[in-house]
Amino acid sequence: MASRSRDRLLRCLLPAALALWLTACARPVVKPSASVDEGRRMLAQLAQVNAGLEAVKGVGSFTLWLPEGAHSARVAWIAAAPDRIRLHVFGLLGQGQLILAADGRCITLHAAADGRFYSRCADDPDLEKVVGFPILVSDLVSLLMGRIPLRTHSRTRVTTDDAGAGGLVLSLGGFWGSRQKITFDAEGRVREVAYFGAAGRLRYRVVLKARCRVDGYALPRALLLTAGNGRRLRLEVSRCWVNPVLKPGIFTLAPPGGA
Repeated sequence: MASRSRDRLLRCLLPAALALWLTACARPVVKPSASVDEGRRMLAQLAQVNAGLEAVKGVGSFTLWLPEGAHSARVAWIAAAPDRIRLHVFGLLGQGQLILAADGRCITLHAAADGRFYSRCADDPDLEKVVGFPILVSDLVSLLMGRIPLRTHSRTRVTTDDAGAGGLVLSLGGFWGSRQKITFDAEGRVREVAYFGAAGRLRYRVVLKARCRVDGYALPRALLLTAGNGRRLRLEVSRCWVNPVLKPGIFTLAPPGGA
């Protein structure tokens, strides 16, 4: 009796197992998801932002919040893609306080108060030890030129914005996890960008507070940067010029007398 019951069970199970096996074998080749295709399209559009813009010059003001307190000053800069910049910081009375120059090979800092020079040569150095905020020179140049610095990545993903504003979030990831997240508003404009370091730790976040158009190029009017260590930097742009004439040596800085 038990043997006949086992036989009936096997006769019922075998057709079902065979159907599942055939379905698995006939599974179609998986195509790239709509999320991946959309991510590639969004990246291609970001790469074309301000095409033709080679350099920018501007004046404005900034506030840097450090553990010891907030520091505000006027600032003027000239920057050229991908990683060259000269930046002058002025006191409230207009006196020069600091000059920073980066020529793509070395970065030099001149403190006017004591005449001290600091120079460091490296590929795309981080400015944390220089100005107290962990941003790469090339990132700062790109942001001043109205572009979004993009990290190298091996995968992309597009999701809806958790804020519920009708926007999208483009996530770029790598072997060690998340590298970058770009948040777009409902009209397709970049609203916020977050950059991550090792183990997915936040390096810093940029919020594009306002924009302006200069000779057809979209440039930032206000930027708010927040680092993973809690430090904040707000830049307000008063006026800017596109593709200015670059004087020879503008991105280098040497001590008086070449010492």
